[in-house]
Amino acid sequence: MRNDMTIALLAACLATGPAFAAEDVNQAGADRIKQAITTYVGSAPFDKGVVTVTPKGGEYELKADFTALLTKFKNATIEAPPVIYHLKPMDDGRYAVTFDDTFRFKLAMDVPKGRIDYDVAVEGCKSDGVFDPALRALATMVLKCANYRIAGKAPDQDIVATIKDFSVDYKSERAAGGGLNVKVIESVGSFTETVKVQDATLNGDITISGDGISAIVSTDDFKYDAMLDVLASIVRHDSPEALKADQNAIKAALLKLLPLQSSSKADVEVKNLTVGTPFGSVKLGTFAERFVFSGLTKQASATFGFSYDGLVLPAIVPDWVQKISPNQGNVEFGVKDIDADGLARLAIEKFDANRTPPIDDASGPEFLKILMAGAPHFLVNPSSLATSGIDVRFEGDMSMFPTQAGKFTVSSHGFDDLQVALSNSDMQNKDKAALAIAFVKGLGKTGPDGRLLWEIEFDIPNKKLIVNGQPMPVGP
Repeated sequence: MRNDMTIALLAACLATGPAFAAEDVNQAGADRIKQAITTYVGSAPFDKGVVTVTPKGGEYELKADFTALLTKFKNATIEAPPVIYHLKPMDDGRYAVTFDDTFRFKLAMDVPKGRIDYDVAVEGCKSDGVFDPALRALATMVLKCANYRIAGKAPDQDIVATIKDFSVDYKSERAAGGGLNVKVIESVGSFTETVKVQDATLNGDITISGDGISAIVSTDDFKYDAMLDVLASIVRHDSPEALKADQNAIKAALLKLLPLQSSSKADVEVKNLTVGTPFGSVKLGTFAERFVFSGLTKQASATFGFSYDGLVLPAIVPDWVQKISPNQGNVEFGVKDIDADGLARLAIEKFDANRTPPIDDASGPEFLKILMAGAPHFLVNPSSLATSGIDVRFEGDMSMFPTQAGKFTVSSHGFDDLQVALSNSDMQNKDKAALAIAFVKGLGKTGPDGRLLWEIEFDIPNKKLIVNGQPMPVGP
């Protein structure tokens, strides 16, 4: 979204350190701000009139106007107003940062199949924040917009989308490790998107709607100062040729970025999600996603998970499918013990901008050696899928390098109901499916909680498969 972009631009432009001092607002102060910004983004934005800093009525006006750049696109017309932020010195040496605007963006472009036209309107936007010179970053920023509308026409589809009550709450503070702890909370009151597909095989619209979206994204001990040093180093080498001639300076700055952060995570939840199609509607009471990533460490890890409940399938789906389809679930998987530090350091070492590709293919075995030495694992954390009377739980751990071996555990309740549903169905080859289900059930054993249990051990290179202690035949 455009407002996220402006916050990012503002944060980059305000990373000026001691150049901001609590003093009277005047042209000399504006020039110092301009010089400090130039350290990190270069002089080109000022030379081309894209970014300006002007003292006005006791505050500085920071304007980013992309008109000069947008008019250079061939076969396209792009209209966008300037982005204007106001910086007012506070008594404690920090700066109040505000934005109050309504935004309209228009795009018209010729494409091989015809022409596309997009009209984006963002209404009732207000923001208030505080820039802290000690952090060289925004300490807080709250942005709220009443409506966000998109209308688009393309040769093969039309799109109309409306987002209401969009907000962003940003906070950062100095971490114990010297970096920044950053937390961003985003929310949407409601949203609706309708896509009209120009396709003879699809007679109708696709509509996606929900009663709200909430997202929380956080990063701990982000190496923000080191990132600014990378930007400054790139700017100091004021041409691609200069960068190629002195890559060691950039590489040294990049090494200081490691491990990038101690951890990052993101949680997103959508309420009352409905996807309407010409064949009926799919509904979810809630749908949530979660992503967790460590820093680029010697034993880096990452997990991704999703959960949902209240799944309702369209009436066109047969009853027997409805009965066995999980209406709620929680699935999480990931990797661990990745030597991300070693891989990142090797990538920086091998990178050469004078070569195409910049990292020689011959370096592949070196990357593989680092990856194998860490003995990474693929994980399925405790997960479950359930419907009325039937549920399945599963988890497992598999080594990825240098071999692929591991153990997975699966348990089930209501297996008999699954057999009955299939036997009463109208699916093709249901007799073969029934035999397969009976075979799987026969391999199971009763666990201590009364559930059917399958403990599966495997070693792929050695072609070994054991289910509940019983070796199974594996193909040649």
